[in-house]
This record gives sequence, structure tokens and C-alpha cells, in this order.
Amino acid sequence: MDQTKPPVGDRLFRRMAEAVPVPAWSAALDGSCDFVNRAWCEHTGLSVEHSRGWGWLTAVHADDRTECAALWAACVRTASPLAFELRLRRGDGTYGWFRVRAELLLDAADQPERWFGTADDITHRTREDSHTLSYERQRLSLALDAGSLGIFEWDVRTDEVYWSPECHSVLGGAVPRADGTRDDFARLVHPDDAPIVWARVDEALAGGRLYALDFRIILPDGTVRWLNNRGTVVRDDAGTPLRIVGVVGDITERKQAEEALRESELRYRRLHDSIRDAFVIVDMNGRICESNAAFRKMVGYTEEELRELTYVDLTPTPWHELEASIVTEQILTSGSSPLYEKEYRRRDGSTFPIELRTYLIRDSAGEPHRMWAIVRDISERRRAEAALKQSESRFRAFVETSSDVIYSMSPDWSEMRQLEGKEFVADTHSPSGTWLDKYIHADDQRHVMQVIREAISTQSNFELEHRVVRLDGTLGWTHSRAIPLRGPDGEIVEWFGAAADVTARKHAEEALDATRRRLEAALNASQVVLFHQDLALRYT
Repeated sequence: MDQTKPPVGDRLFRRMAEAVPVPAWSAALDGSCDFVNRAWCEHTGLSVEHSRGWGWLTAVHADDRTECAALWAACVRTASPLAFELRLRRGDGTYGWFRVRAELLLDAADQPERWFGTADDITHRTREDSHTLSYERQRLSLALDAGSLGIFEWDVRTDEVYWSPECHSVLGGAVPRADGTRDDFARLVHPDDAPIVWARVDEALAGGRLYALDFRIILPDGTVRWLNNRGTVVRDDAGTPLRIVGVVGDITERKQAEEALRESELRYRRLHDSIRDAFVIVDMNGRICESNAAFRKMVGYTEEELRELTYVDLTPTPWHELEASIVTEQILTSGSSPLYEKEYRRRDGSTFPIELRTYLIRDSAGEPHRMWAIVRDISERRRAEAALKQSESRFRAFVETSSDVIYSMSPDWSEMRQLEGKEFVADTHSPSGTWLDKYIHADDQRHVMQVIREAISTQSNFELEHRVVRLDGTLGWTHSRAIPLRGPDGEIVEWFGAAADVTARKHAEEALDATRRRLEAALNASQVVLFHQDLALRYT
């Protein structure tokens, strides 16, 4: 049949349903049909596709359709079993009376999993033992429910047990091939699990009807296997228990897979909690599914509290429209967002800036399933940016009120970050590593760097007069002084300096020196003349 391939756990269930000679079907918890067997299609003449959803109602006689739909909707709403007689169209177009029965099937945790139903043709049935019919249906339903061929019948009055050949195989050949007693099975039950097994059976006998549980058995060779056991109590008209009809399936591989999954999830949890950056996963409605310790510390919520919230709850209103457009226009279309900034609200009501990039997770069908993001608190960066802006503002104010050249250098002086030349030297508005050759005379560079290294080593002020290349390319003189600016830990983060144009003073000093040298030379010359004249007078 051309039905969508079912999940692995459903394949045995559907294969058995196909082997059933009566129409059989299953439905999701909302009541919509998701599977019909060949017998249904052959009896009703409807195709698989036509029968899905609520299409199966077209096979119901028009006079019975409204009542059937209402009764089915009520059963779905109240999770109650369905038992109803109606007329169904046969493949040849005629109608026959069928008794339709549906039950909620439970998963291994005793939680509703899906609906399963059968339709028995009762048109030609005049009289049938209802007790026997119920008993046979219970056997069928349980076998289909378990997805296993291991069927047993335990007569609680005689303590005799019938084991199907398949059950003998499931139990590793440790029970008789046909008839035996409860003790044949009891001695296999793991001692740690025996109390709960027999307590669950006693509860069913005392007044319940169905029971289901997973437990371990120990085979004669010491091998431990996991079984899933489901049973139903068959009672007489007075309510006295007659027998338990049940099925067993070997679920060892499933349990091992679950254990491997738990270990994998534990490793994943440890990994994801060890990530220093905040990490969060949300479903497509925005509800928070997972978060790591860094994220919880960031927002101040516990894991349980976060599971009740969405990322929208954590986001101040002014950011909602922007983020909704990012989800719609970028994440859902391209699979991820660019790095963007917004704010989060902590549990105490305070807000703080964050930076994040969000990625889409798709399910096995390629549909959007969840979104995950790495979130970074950028409060420190914002404070640093604000401080830098303030520093730049102060720098600008100082530049505008000062007649000196103003400059800033990196901690090791390898880079000039900014310089306002005041038409004395060329400006530098972006970081540059070529400042030494650009501004300092070649003959002075070695001495300048020697003084700089000493200032860095001693973390003291830099101060020096040296020659510089002026804006017009000529040489000038400057008196430069820089002080170190320190960070929170005392480390130098920047040098801030001012340089005065002392070219005129230097030229005046040079002229004065030249004049002094000339005067000294003239004075020395005149002293020589006077000395010779004195000698001449003495010897004449």
C-alpha cells in the first residue's frame, strides 16, 4: 500500500494490522485518521489517501454519519473508548452493519500515544457469545498494541499459563513452548523489579483492567534482558477475574539506545554548560527549551523559570518589531541571522545590552523546528565605548582650546593613534605605525626612541626637545611631553601628549650662540693685538 513510511517503532504495529482480516485503523490523538489496513480498503472501497483525516466518514451511511462523527469527537475529547454499531459501505456499494471499537493505546510511560480501532462485520451474526468476542478482541488489540507476537494467557484460577511460540522465543526459551505455570515466568523476573511487577498485576486483578510496565528478566545463562509487558484482565459477568491476556516484547535494544541517549545527553549537557558564552535554544513559538548555566546567570532565572518564558518575555518592547523582522526575513529564509544587538531584561527588571547571532534548526522533514543562539553580554564593551567617546570628547575639547600639537600613542608607542598638528605638523586622524619617519628628523630618531623606551620602562613621563618635519617639509623644533594613562589594573593603556612649537626660540638661541661665538672670537683677537702692542712698547 502506498502509505507514508511510518517511524521505526510503528512498523511492527502496522505489519500486524495488515495481517488482521477485519478493517483496522489508527488515528492521532486529535482523532484524525493516519493509517488504514488493506482490509479496510477492500471492505469500504476507499483508497488510503481518501480515508486519511476525516475522509473515512464518507464510508459511513448518511443516516449514521452525524451521530458517528459526534460520538467520535466526544470520545476524542474525553479520551474514552468507543463502541458503536453503524452501517458501512462495502466495496460493491451495498451497506452492512459493523461494530466499531476504538481504544487509546499507551506508550511505555503509560501515556496516551494514539487511537487504534477495528470494525467487525455483524450483518449476518444472529447470536454470539459476547464474552468470547470481547476476549478475542482484547487479544487482538493487545498484540497490535505491543507490536510483538509474544502472547500469553494466564488462567488465574488454575495458575496455568499458555505461551505462544513467539513468547517462548522472546523469553529466550526459558519457558515451556506451550503450557506452563506462573512460576515458570516468576523465576526469571529480576529480583529488583519483582515487587513492582507483581504489585502492578495485583492492582489489575483487584479492580483494574489494563496494566503496562517495563522490567528486567535474567535468563538461565545470566543474560539480562528488558521486557515490555502489557495485559488486560478478563472477567465474568459478576466481575470475577478469569484470566489475564497479555503480550511481551523484548525491548533490550530500545533500553540500551535510551541509556546511550541519556549518556549522550549528559555529555551534551556537560559540554553545553561548560561553554563560557551564554547558549539558549527556543522552539518556533519562542518558548525557551534549553539554556546553559552562563545564560541563566546572565538573566537571573532558574532553568525551570525559563521554561515558562519566551525570548520575547526577556526582550524590552522597543526591540520586538526589529527582532520579529529578523526572524521572518533572515532566519526563516536563510537559516541564520547576522550578528545583531538588542537588550535583555533580567529577572530583577534591569536591562542590559547583548549581542547575538541566531541559527535555525530544521526537523527531519526539513521544516523549521527550533532556533539556537550564542548570546554575549556587551555591557563592558558599551561602557568602554562610552568611556572612549567621553575621552575623545575631552581630547577634542583640549585640542580646540590648546595652541599646542596634541597627540595620543599606543602603550608601546608602536602606533600613533591621533595627532592634531595645528598647522605646524601634518595631522593624523587614524592609527599609524609610520609616525617616526613621518615626523622625526633621521638624526634624532635614535635619541627619541631611547628616551621613549626609558619612559615606558620606568612608567614615567616622556619629555624631550627634538627636531620635527613641519607641514611645509622644513625642519622645526618641538618641546614634546607625554604622560601615561592607566587602566583599572594600573596598566598603561595610552600615552597622551602635547608638543609646543619652539622653532623660533631654538633659532633665536642658535643666533645668540653664533653672536656669542663671534664676540668671543673678536675679543680673543683684540686681546692678542693688545698683547703685541704691550710687548712693542716694553722693548722700544
